[in-house]
Amino acid sequence: MKLPDNEHESARGGGSLSKDGSAGRRLDRQMLNHVEVEIEAVLGYAQSSIGALNELAKDSVLELDRALNEAIELKLNGKVIATGEIVSLDGKFAVRIVDIAG
Repeated sequence: MKLPDNEHESARGGGSLSKDGSAGRRLDRQMLNHVEVEIEAVLGYAQSSIGALNELAKDSVLELDRALNEAIELKLNGKVIATGEIVSLDGKFAVRIVDIAG
């Protein structure tokens, strides 16, 4: 991308150059719309001793700290961004958003 030759010329994508020559452009949000991120759907948490984990086998049940009807957390980079409920969509698990973190 070619930057403007002087501080009065607009930089491509909005904004202008500051007196120190750095580009003071606003981030074009449209550019971010195509960035892929991974979201975690957290059903719940459990605590266990190493001994109890070593005894897990097929058909063992690990109890989580949430009720069946309780909202799950959707996390991005370890931070809760929303809560929702588990639903079925075309034979797969899906999440219906109940609340967006603010």
